[in-house]
Amino acid sequence: MYRSCCFLSDLNINNMATGNEYDGSPYTHYGSAAYPGMFMRSTASELSNFAIMMINEGWYKGQKLLRAESIEEMCNIQYPALSNSGQS
Repeated sequence: MYRSCCFLSDLNINNMATGNEYDGSPYTHYGSAAYPGMFMRSTASELSNFAIMMINEGWYKGQKLLRAESIEEMCNIQYPALSNSGQS
């Protein structure tokens, strides 16, 4: 993922898409002190490649990038007490 990152300072924000408010004004790009746990900026192509790797338990284009156990851990709810499911 060569065109993906967490920090706005690593991107040319003029090339990033933005959403719009109801009045038509664009949302502003913002960051968070909780990087990289909250935000990842990526292209649609790179995000789809990441999803393919996740679905294939760490494999992408014949290469093992992550162990299946790592994928499983990434998919677990990390803080069950904060989950909306009510399960802890």
